[in-house]
Parts: sequence; C-alpha cells; structure tokens
Amino acid sequence: MALERGLLPTIENLLLFRCMQSVRRAWRDKLEVGFFYNLAREALEDPEFFPQFVDFLERNKDLAGSLIFELPQAHAQDARLMANLATLRKLGFTFSADNVTAVADTEIVTLARHGFRHVKINAAEMLAQEKAPRTALHVAEWSERCKRGGMELIAEKFEEESQAVRLMELNVALAQGFLFGEPRPLRERT
Repeated sequence: MALERGLLPTIENLLLFRCMQSVRRAWRDKLEVGFFYNLAREALEDPEFFPQFVDFLERNKDLAGSLIFELPQAHAQDARLMANLATLRKLGFTFSADNVTAVADTEIVTLARHGFRHVKINAAEMLAQEKAPRTALHVAEWSERCKRGGMELIAEKFEEESQAVRLMELNVALAQGFLFGEPRPLRERT
C-alpha cells in the first residue's frame, strides 16, 4: 500500500533517520554494536529517492562501521541492484543477505566481492539441514566457508533454547531472534 501511494521514500527516510539516531545513541553510551537496516528493493531502484539517499549517507559516512544494510539473498543476485549497492559500498557501507537457504562457495565469493559481510539463515532450516542426507553442503561447512570468505553466518529466527547447543555444535556462533527478547522501541534518555 505504501508503494502504491508513493510513501516508500518518506518511510525509508524516517526509518533511516531513526536508525541513525540509535547508532549515535549507542556510540554516546560507548556501545560497540551494529545495526541491521532492511533496505527495500524499491528504494534502491527509485530514481528520485536513491540519489538523495546516497547524498545523505555520504554526509554521514561515519555510520558505515555500525550500519549494515540488509536485503534478501534473491535481491543480492540482481545485477541492477548490485550497481546501486556498489555506490553504497564505495562509501564504506557493508551488507547482510537474509532469507538465505544455502551457501555455495561461488555464492560466498560473489557476495563477499559485493560487500556482503553477513549471511542470515533461518535457525530451524539450519537444524533441518543437519538431519538431511549429506548430499548438500553441511551447516558446519557453511559457517567455515563464510569465515574464509570474510563473512559471518547468523542463525535468524532463533526462538528455542533447545536450538542453542545444536547450533553451537554446528559451528554457528551468532544468532538473532525472540529468544533474546522481543523487539521493542528504544527509550529516549531523560
């Protein structure tokens, strides 16, 4: 609905500004954390919005170490989008691929070359792969190959304590999900 009404650029601007405030607040509190920002494909393709977006990021290049742009794996394979991501990469920003189903060697190399530093795979899918026949690359090998490619493998939608030990045994060191707490708004400092 936002897309049809032409509201996407406004929404992206507001979300990016709020994310930028969160990064700066974390810096003020001396927290070394990264913020993942889901970047809409439509924003990358919008000929009016994208140049303004780049201009804003160019004025805020100091955010590059703490702000990671995230997009689905399928979008990371689109040559048109890669050209726009290259513009962001030149400013020092990095990327995360989510909704990933498997990580082949060639894809790791390609993603790394395009500035991707994180790969997110659903925790339940990782654990299902663990039980699957060894015809495909095993999850523990995904993690090692990502590390060799300069990327980190993250288990997303991590929601059950029983998954923790099994994921660690598979050499998956990072996870995100409701098990760590439900998302909530940042509180303003008083």
